[in-house]
Amino acid sequence: MRRFLLISPYFPPVGVVGAKRALNLVRHLPARGFEPVVLTVPHEGEPLDAGAAEHVPEEIRVVQGFRSGLGRVVRRPRRARGAVERAGGSSRWQYVTPFDRYLWDVVGASRAGVRLVAQERLEAVVVNADPWSGIAVGLAIRRATGLPLVLDLRDPWSLQEAKMALRPAPTRAVIRRFEAMAFGEAARVILNTERAREAYVTAYAGRIPRERFAAIRNAFDRALYEPPGVTAEREPAARPFTVAYFGSFRRFVEPDALFAVFGRFVRAERLTPSQATLRIVGGLRPADREKARRVGIDGHLEVRERVPLGRTLCVLDEADVLALVAAPAYRLQIPAKLYDYLCASRPVLALSANPEIDAIVDETGAGVRTEVADVASGARLLARLYRHRRVKPDPTLPSRIPERIARYAAAPQADRVAGLLAEVLEEPDRHFG
Repeated sequence: MRRFLLISPYFPPVGVVGAKRALNLVRHLPARGFEPVVLTVPHEGEPLDAGAAEHVPEEIRVVQGFRSGLGRVVRRPRRARGAVERAGGSSRWQYVTPFDRYLWDVVGASRAGVRLVAQERLEAVVVNADPWSGIAVGLAIRRATGLPLVLDLRDPWSLQEAKMALRPAPTRAVIRRFEAMAFGEAARVILNTERAREAYVTAYAGRIPRERFAAIRNAFDRALYEPPGVTAEREPAARPFTVAYFGSFRRFVEPDALFAVFGRFVRAERLTPSQATLRIVGGLRPADREKARRVGIDGHLEVRERVPLGRTLCVLDEADVLALVAAPAYRLQIPAKLYDYLCASRPVLALSANPEIDAIVDETGAGVRTEVADVASGARLLARLYRHRRVKPDPTLPSRIPERIARYAAAPQADRVAGLLAEVLEEPDRHFG
């Protein structure tokens, strides 16, 4: 068994979507010969999901090493800040700093990581980011121990153009300089889409070899979900035709396209609120409710709060259609919910500006897709799905292809990560740069 340090500020029971990738790795890598020791943050002040924590194998050691007193003070306002965001506002502080609220913990977390490397005889350091301060911790441990460093980026950093545009010029400069330094010392940099990998290969051409960048997508793990209950299997005609959006809207992930498509659909089909529902699972900002009112669909809205990880599949399979929105700002990213949608049994309606998402939907037969700005096309596709579910089955609609959907499960993802770690540990011990 090869053992390594996994730095993941987001880790169960922290109940945010970023924790799922690290959870998949600790569950599936030991069977492939790699056992992580996890370095993460304290749980106070964070949204929690105790059910997700129950899926962490008992033999995995988890250390809450991000523990400086100042760091806890900085993190304390998280709930209040979330309330402001739900009220339709948006905090700009996160775009001023090049890092995040865990920056104050970097020194303490680095020391904790160096101790763990010595105590546990670890052979590599893997950082699951963001939060980006985890990269600073991993870099410090790599320099102190000489171990190879692998950076696993769930999202682009310097190449997330929409977020970078909101940052002051000095902040952008710090991010680019620090990212280049960290990438230069890393044995591998993992991106979670092919488009992000190619964008980074191009951005660092002549500075970092192409082969140092890898693409390993997110994944679903069916074992984490409770099986759908009888509610999901009720006769569809006994309830409204339901389009579900799983997750919350925020800056860069706005509801406008989905609201416009759904509004055009219900008007064309002359469906009342008792006949068609748009369900948002994850809460809704007051400003978005006003958008729904202006489009004329406020009566069709059903808003639920966020559900625990284990309830994901139950909630998805209660719907008739699963909606995905990928705006141009996220052209290098794939929303993590797509992998949950692949695990569910309902068809996907993807409003997408990302060809990689389109390819996955087409390849797996998971549903239908159109350009995010094409409201007329989206409404027509939704009408086809409605008639397929409520009037007459449409054999021309795509059908799910199980063996292709299985490619996006956690086991193949872990195979790729294990293969990458094996390559890194076989390379000569040298300072990258």
